[in-house]
Amino acid sequence: MAVIVILKSGQTFADSPVTFDVLTTIDYPGAVHTGAGGINDRGEVTGWALNDQVMRGYVRFANGEFSALFAEPNAVNGETWPFGINNARTICGWYPSSSGDRGFVLSDSIFTDVIIDASYTHVSGINDAGNLCGLIDYETQSFVRIDGTVTVFSVPGAAYTEAFGINNLNQVVGSYATTEGVFGFRRDVDGTLTYPIGAPTAQYTYLIGINDNGQMVGRATDQRGRNHGIFFASPRLSALYDYPGASDIWFEGINNRGQICGYYFDSVNHGLILRVRPTIGQ
Repeated sequence: MAVIVILKSGQTFADSPVTFDVLTTIDYPGAVHTGAGGINDRGEVTGWALNDQVMRGYVRFANGEFSALFAEPNAVNGETWPFGINNARTICGWYPSSSGDRGFVLSDSIFTDVIIDASYTHVSGINDAGNLCGLIDYETQSFVRIDGTVTVFSVPGAAYTEAFGINNLNQVVGSYATTEGVFGFRRDVDGTLTYPIGAPTAQYTYLIGINDNGQMVGRATDQRGRNHGIFFASPRLSALYDYPGASDIWFEGINNRGQICGYYFDSVNHGLILRVRPTIGQ
């Protein structure tokens, strides 16, 4: 039986705030919009780019070079959304098909479908063992697939539960909604759920990525509807980040070197890689 850990109010870094160093921005050549969805320990990023009115995937390598844009062959209009990349450069994501949304894993240029729910499966996270997490049943429930075994789960009392990221300890992070708002959660491999995880000043908190050190990233939405990048050193200790001149920013993934990927919006979307340097308890 799963164990539930319910948290009290969160805290922010006060006396010794974390430092965010911007390493680079990412704009896929010729694309109108660029987003970064996942980052591995080499600093390689996968994400999406809007080019010729079609959303397709890409990889940005550690040397700054880009792969060619790629699309799942069966995707409607070529629309392909990559969200995770592991150290073997295996990518996960989802695409719309003629029979519903389907998850995929991409390895060595070969796409393999991941179908947990026939009409709706989104794969959002992958670790080095190839274990996966994501969403089914139109986001009302989440799944984790470990060593081929699928477990479907949701946060008790939640209207929907969204799993987004998985680390090499098979810990999963995501978000859930109740009548009180949107909050983050962490699920350990034994089924223990830790929640709610949220920024003290945020109206909504979405957890999207987790590394092997238990550091988590996502976005926090304030009362005005503005999105801020959020970093958690632990479930109760968080820091917000805003990119200069941007109206919104989303953190999507964090690797074991403390590198964060995401994207920000000014008049278009741009990918982004930062490094976080916490000075408390790290």
